[in-house]
Amino acid sequence: MKCPKCGSTIEDGMFLCSKCGYEINYVPDYEPEIETKIERSLSKVASGVSEQKAGQRKASNPAKKSQGGSKTSAGKASGRTSGSGSKPGSKSGSRPGAKPSGSKASGHAAKPASRPVTKSNEGELDEELLRRYGLDDHTSRLPTQEIPVEEIKKRIPTQEIDQNSIRSISGDAKKKKNGTGGAANRPATKTKPGAKPAAKTAEKHAPKKSEFDDEFDDDFWDVEEALDFSGAGKFFAGLRDNVAARIIAIIVAVVVIALGAVIGINIYKNVKKNSFEYKYEQAVKAYDAGDYAHAVTYMEQASVMKPKELSLQYQLAEYYQKNNQTQNAILTYRNIIRDFDSDIIVAYTKLFAIYESVGDFESINKVLGECTDQTIVTQFQQYLADPPEFSMAPGAYDDPIYLKINANTTGKVYYTLDGSTPDNESLEYTTPLYLEKGAFFIRAIYINSYGLMSPVAEGDFSINVQTPDPPEVNLDSDEYDKPEIIIVEAPEDCVVYYTTDGSEPTKDSNIYKNPILMPIGSSVFMFVTYNFDDVPSEVLERDYVYKPDESVVSAAMAADIAKAYRISLGGNVDEEGNVSTPPGRLLFLTEYAIDIRGTVYYVVNEYFQDLYSGSMAKTNYSVYAVNSKDPGDYGVLTQRENGDYVYQRVSP
Repeated sequence: MKCPKCGSTIEDGMFLCSKCGYEINYVPDYEPEIETKIERSLSKVASGVSEQKAGQRKASNPAKKSQGGSKTSAGKASGRTSGSGSKPGSKSGSRPGAKPSGSKASGHAAKPASRPVTKSNEGELDEELLRRYGLDDHTSRLPTQEIPVEEIKKRIPTQEIDQNSIRSISGDAKKKKNGTGGAANRPATKTKPGAKPAAKTAEKHAPKKSEFDDEFDDDFWDVEEALDFSGAGKFFAGLRDNVAARIIAIIVAVVVIALGAVIGINIYKNVKKNSFEYKYEQAVKAYDAGDYAHAVTYMEQASVMKPKELSLQYQLAEYYQKNNQTQNAILTYRNIIRDFDSDIIVAYTKLFAIYESVGDFESINKVLGECTDQTIVTQFQQYLADPPEFSMAPGAYDDPIYLKINANTTGKVYYTLDGSTPDNESLEYTTPLYLEKGAFFIRAIYINSYGLMSPVAEGDFSINVQTPDPPEVNLDSDEYDKPEIIIVEAPEDCVVYYTTDGSEPTKDSNIYKNPILMPIGSSVFMFVTYNFDDVPSEVLERDYVYKPDESVVSAAMAADIAKAYRISLGGNVDEEGNVSTPPGRLLFLTEYAIDIRGTVYYVVNEYFQDLYSGSMAKTNYSVYAVNSKDPGDYGVLTQRENGDYVYQRVSP
């Protein structure tokens, strides 16, 4: 073994370092069985020493023996040990043949002869005591080597027990019991040469004062009791163990209580922190404080605890929006629409507001397309872009039809008639389509006010009707140098419509009723026939060029002559042809020429021009005629119902 202080080697069995003097406090491993055996052996050794010294006292003081005797220590201890068979008040050694004190504990039949203890026979006496009380039998079974008695004494750090010490201890104990004496009256004890002072040694090895010390009787240290108490070692060990156990138990109890309190507090805090009320309260506090990130975290946890609470889902979506988590807000609103049956109109409103803010109208249209509640669809139909609908089903018809293209709400419809895909640059639908004759493959789309385009609607229409023949015109396209009258014949049960500016005629154009004067200059006539089924014929075109002989009177001169005549008639017109009510002026235009009984007359029409808009309209006042060869020959031209023209001269 090495010295912990200087590192020198210490011989086995030694407890002091021979080099530095460091004392080794060696505590062997605790072996309960061996400890018990050693304690019993030492108790027997103490009992033997007590009897031996008692015999010496009796031998040296025979006069102290009396018939009545005094109570022996064996009698005193009989209530606690089995080492003595005598009762209190019995006479010790007064009768020949009586059993000596402690005979039952030792198992001997008679009291051994007394031998004085001296320095010379101390070792022999100890060996005899060891043999007498069976110490050899116990130590022979120990798993260690035999230790001589002298070595045992060296290793036990206690003071010697001599006669004076015994008397002192016994006397103090008795005085303590009677309320007198104490440590101050005890004589000084002897110590071995070279040993440490007994006070320090005892203080070092003495058991600590405990709360259980008061449970023992006051005369516990009575020598007569202590030396005759064969279980003293076990008692001291039990006392030591009990005190330590109590202290440990108290410490453990305090630790357990404290630990339990800490654990309990932590459990309470954890339970509280994991409760719905705590999560919700923290979410609201964070939201009110503007800490939207933590508000979202707590509200997410709260909503998981109560997933069927609709109000929590709405709050969570609102918190997402405040924290700029738009996609999470969208998902939350869509989950509300999917998982809840009532009170979801708010979810649609807020969801569509988000989509509209980013211009995602297609998603709105998709959500409404998935909705089975017609009330909700109707409420948000402004977001819809359903395909347009045709007023008539596609198919074959024997008569012309008017086809309407309807949309679900405000917006624009675009269509094509040749089967091509429509877009916002195709024909815009404004009025019903008139399908007269033939095949039509119509495709249409609808674009709502939010710019959302619908899917394409399409239909194949076939109109199988009898088409009327085009009208017949008496004059072919050509240049003419004399006035001509254009006469048109319509097929039976048909009506002829025409234009003079080259535009395609419709039923809204001029209806042919009477022969038409050929205009002066160039003109383009377009003619069409409509039957009673409103089926049009092919359009007939005629191009004319008429150049009159202006050698005497020109077309412009003829207009001035007609104007002068009109002003001469008076009325609401001044010399310049201005009209005060309504504000404007009269214009006179030479447009035709007519042959009346072989004389060519210019035909001058009167128009009113609005002063503010500048628009012109033909008046119904008069049509004037001026002789192309005589400026003094002019008058008024009228047309009869049969189409004949009648000239009435008005010039002087």
